[in-house]
Amino acid sequence: MLAELVGGEGGTIGGETASTGLPLDDPLPLLETPDRLFVLTGRFAYGTRASCVELIKNNGGWDEPRVTKQTDYLIIGAFASRDWLQTSYGNKIKKAVEYRDKYSRPHIISEEHWTRDVIG
Repeated sequence: MLAELVGGEGGTIGGETASTGLPLDDPLPLLETPDRLFVLTGRFAYGTRASCVELIKNNGGWDEPRVTKQTDYLIIGAFASRDWLQTSYGNKIKKAVEYRDKYSRPHIISEEHWTRDVIG
């Protein structure tokens, strides 16, 4: 369903399955971390899930394990998760696309966009 909705699938990065990039917000949103709710999905080149959560919290945001109507940002890691239902996306991405279409949120961003804005 998501492949039909957003089109295509991810490729590979260094032999790892890349996550899909097609549901990302376009244009890219201004990233505001303080007092914002983040959900992470996929595997991150930045580091472990715990190190990503720590970076979010150190910048004044917080994280949740599931996408809800209150989610401000879904960050898609550079690498697909082995737990994803499909090869290049999972239920969090599917749910975020549904909510974004209905409620104009969450913003769906890549790990690259997130780290570029947060780390510099």
